[in-house]
Amino acid sequence: LRLVGWVANSTQIDMPHEADNIDTLSRRIVAPCLGHVPRFSRPRAEEAAARLDGRLLSAILGVSPPA
Repeated sequence: LRLVGWVANSTQIDMPHEADNIDTLSRRIVAPCLGHVPRFSRPRAEEAAARLDGRLLSAILGVSPPA
């Protein structure tokens, strides 16, 4: 099984050292980060999807990028 991408998720609204944590993960995980989904007060799939890099995900999956 090959990891082709990952998504940073914040578990707290004001997560301490959030940027440092994401930076460290980006340097240590070989696969690209597809986006960062912050904690939403009322989570919705559309909001989370909007935080992902659609072009990168399309390239990985070998499909046409979203319009």
